Amino acid sequence: MYSALQQSRSNGKKITVKGEKTGKDGTVQKLCQLCSDTIFKDSAIKRKYDNYINITKYYAVNSAVDEIARSNQKKIEPKMKEKLIDFAVSNYHISVSEASVYINNYCEYMGYALPQNKIICGLCGAENPAGAAVCSKCKKALFIICPSCGTQNSNSARVCAKCKFDLTKIDEAAELLARAKRKYIEKNLEEASRLLMQAKALWPGHPDAASLDKAIKEQRETAKNTVAEIMRNIQEKRLYTAMTKIDQAKAADFEIDVSVKEKVTNTLADVKKAFFNEKFFKRKGFFHYNVFNRYYFRFR
Repeated sequence: MYSALQQSRSNGKKITVKGEKTGKDGTVQKLCQLCSDTIFKDSAIKRKYDNYINITKYYAVNSAVDEIARSNQKKIEPKMKEKLIDFAVSNYHISVSEASVYINNYCEYMGYALPQNKIICGLCGAENPAGAAVCSKCKKALFIICPSCGTQNSNSARVCAKCKFDLTKIDEAAELLARAKRKYIEKNLEEASRLLMQAKALWPGHPDAASLDKAIKEQRETAKNTVAEIMRNIQEKRLYTAMTKIDQAKAADFEIDVSVKEKVTNTLADVKKAFFNEKFFKRKGFFHYNVFNRYYFRFR
């Protein structure tokens, strides 16, 4: 496997550092370097090689499948497959479901037909007709599609047969993402971001994670710009405008610092108290009414 080759190269480097390198080690390292640079020159070739390794790792099973297929016009009947599954389970100590999926994948690769094939549920062992997606007995999905590489795995698999993605974390990641979406709707951006980060750690590359991440960033940017406008209005003493924007931010569930709201509210209260005081106008006359107008339009 390409990943194994990379590991061999890494081990070769470690030997060199420790000073334990032998002539054989040097040859192995050079061979690994040559294979990596020449044979696996692009990602498509690497994937093709890894796929081939995944369907040829149980050599005895493949030989048994080939023998049956050659004697039966390249067809694997249900009864034949059952015997092959028993053979795989007894020789390689894998689950019935994993053996079934492996044989299916190998037959597809080799072009062998599987007419009226039965699918064995890896969770309850029930037989299901070909093409079934859900077990007729336990009602669970018969296959798990790896979210990382798209490989079909048996429903009892704990890690992806191809890329080794931890399939047991799918439900947990989906739940965390759902909670993150709810917190985003509630405008609790900090909590939404925290839950999203946890979900991405369990399920890198989730199709909904990127869009939610983008939405959270946009909301934060909007909130940041709103607060900046309010602070600018306060500095320019346009307090009524600032208060309007604070009310708008509150309606949009943006958090505005309490001290900012108190500063605007208290200043406006003092202005109103001073210029709407009836005795103030009676005592100071029309001139101060004009003063009020000037201050009112200054603070609005």
